[in-house]
Amino acid sequence: MKAYVIVSLLILSLICLLVVLPKISEKSTQTSVGNSRTHLDINKIDKGIFTIPLIHQSLKKSYYSNQEPIQFSSVGLLNPNPDLYNLYWSINNIQKMGLDKKELAKYIKYLPDSEKSTAYPELLKINYITGIYKALDFNDYDKQHYLKILMKHYDVDMGLFYFDKKDDPLGSKLGATMEALDVFESLDQNNPYREEMLEKNLMLLNDDKYFESTNVYDSLSSGAVIISIIKKLGYHSEDLNNKMKDRMEWVSYINNNLTTLLKKGELGSFLYLRNIKSVNDFFGLPLTISKENLDLVSNAPIQQIEPQLYNFVIEIYDAVGSSDYPYLAEYKAYIEQSMLSGFNKGHVVTENVEDNYYGLVLSKDFQYKFDEERIHQNLNLWYIRNVEENSNITDYAKLRQIYFLLLSNKLLNVSEINANLISKSVINYLSGLDLNDRLNLTGKTLNSYEVGLKIFDLLNVKVPDTIKKNGTLLINQLDQDGEIYKSISVVKLYNTMSLINYNNKMQRSNITTKISETLNSLYTQGGYKSKVSEEVLPSIVFTYEAALLKKSINTLDVGEINGYKNFLTSEITKDLILGYSNKSKSLDLRSLYYGCLLSTLYKS
Repeated sequence: MKAYVIVSLLILSLICLLVVLPKISEKSTQTSVGNSRTHLDINKIDKGIFTIPLIHQSLKKSYYSNQEPIQFSSVGLLNPNPDLYNLYWSINNIQKMGLDKKELAKYIKYLPDSEKSTAYPELLKINYITGIYKALDFNDYDKQHYLKILMKHYDVDMGLFYFDKKDDPLGSKLGATMEALDVFESLDQNNPYREEMLEKNLMLLNDDKYFESTNVYDSLSSGAVIISIIKKLGYHSEDLNNKMKDRMEWVSYINNNLTTLLKKGELGSFLYLRNIKSVNDFFGLPLTISKENLDLVSNAPIQQIEPQLYNFVIEIYDAVGSSDYPYLAEYKAYIEQSMLSGFNKGHVVTENVEDNYYGLVLSKDFQYKFDEERIHQNLNLWYIRNVEENSNITDYAKLRQIYFLLLSNKLLNVSEINANLISKSVINYLSGLDLNDRLNLTGKTLNSYEVGLKIFDLLNVKVPDTIKKNGTLLINQLDQDGEIYKSISVVKLYNTMSLINYNNKMQRSNITTKISETLNSLYTQGGYKSKVSEEVLPSIVFTYEAALLKKSINTLDVGEINGYKNFLTSEITKDLILGYSNKSKSLDLRSLYYGCLLSTLYKS
């Protein structure tokens, strides 16, 4: 069955509710390098690199508006090539709906890179790729290459193909075999195993355990697929009367229980109907279901369009003589957005408040339209779950997500949050950190203090004396240990020192001098790398953070500023479909934002 990827692709969430919460705030005077969002003046960015159309293309690729929760995600940028699943099923649907597919030919040149993806099993990938080539009438490729890959997945003992290994379970092998037979068809190649596959699959067809009339779901996941394989091999029941058992009792059973498969608002129902249709076609029977029954399934809101299941919707509606497809407007919008983003989205992305923030800030600055109300609702739901209902902060990851939630709320002009509850949680978390744990001082402990202090700043809450005292102790320990002066973490050290208003002026001056010397050692190829001792490429994010720090302590010279242009120009490549890349690695949303900010330094 082609249900192999459906389970992982169908993740539906609850509809968000907007809740207004009380706020408590107290003015703070703390400042630091990058302690809140830096305004990006797009009139001052380097438009030779960061063009509005290309930034919009990146945002299209990262904006997941056809799922819950709706959000921006760097997943769409880090996987910029067309997603094989999305493109394959979308082309199939476009063909079935009689829409023009000519514009999709431009994606052919990206398929070799898409083939490198590890998101899908090898057999599934070659089915998608060869199916796309066939649908787009493209024949200028090495068919033998894919045929050889296909043959590697054949189990001669079972007469079936497999996804991963020969001892895959039967259900998986049945699904793999359906995919493999599609590959033969796409390649226009004869199947050399056709006769032996028929023989082996007839043995399965004649085994009663795959056709038990006790559970319609189990019957369809085994018996129906066995029959579909035999049908794909080019046979129908009348061709095999003397070789197969009479299965009409079973056929009557699944058809009589057909309506039990229909669940309101669940397009997965159409997968089962498609299997029944295949069985009925094999036996020369029509699909006996009314359009009214089908409409009962679709007479409910849909949270996510899923192209494979929508293909089954089209097939079943066509089978009952109707082109009045449900959710047609939603699906056309899905296709339109997929085309705009280069068909790079193949699954639901998980919630990430930080990623979403950088998508929001770029959208605001570059005037990219998004559904602000739904984004706000989803952020509010995250707040309810992770603050109101469970305010306990147990790790740095949650602390950081809360920080980016607050930045997002500030960006969206949402001020009604429980500042007192958040600040207490931050205090409890920071107070629980072990300042004697030297192995974690430059990592978890320093990171946590920097972000926790930034949260106090965003909330306009005064830093408690106990946190100031511990922060001072942390700074002194890091300075004495000296390891901090070997990495870009000196930026966090400076921020922490600023945010607690570190009051030992002589020591502060000494630390700042060491920080400046460290930055000089980290400077390479026009940018800043992560560690002094390592020969690694400079980072856009580290470079902007270092430049901002040097600017604040008046050590940033004109020559270095001008070098940033060469750094960005040499590092970044552009593609109208793929978007921005850095040394063949796609830029995430944060790097894209910081790259724009960095360019303003030499353009202003």
